[in-house]
Formats: sequence, C-alpha cells, structure tokens
Amino acid sequence: DKKEILIWVGGKRVSVNGRTSEIDVPALILNGRAMVPLRFITENLGLTILYHANYGIVEIID
Repeated sequence: DKKEILIWVGGKRVSVNGRTSEIDVPALILNGRAMVPLRFITENLGLTILYHANYGIVEIID
C-alpha cells in the first residue's frame, strides 16, 4: 500500500492519505534539517518504534 504523509513545518497540522489531523509536537527546521516526530511517521507506516534509554538508541522494526 502506498501512503502519503504530509507534515507542515512550524505547526501541528499533518495529513495522512488526504486525511488531516494534528500532532502533539510541531515539525521544525533546525540547522537546515527537518526535525519531525518519528513515532508519528513510523506508526502511520505500520512500523514499530522502540527507544532503548540505557543505550540512547531508537530502533525501528518492520
């Protein structure tokens, strides 16, 4: 299945397959890089995200 995720920078508005909603944390540009909520993206792609605090590692599982 093809999915389209749009995230507006500086706001909380997002769109997944044409369906608009809001996220908790706004996307932003920092030092020329887009900072987006990874959990929102991975969950909408049907992936699992785990954070291993002891090691400072984020794991994304298909």
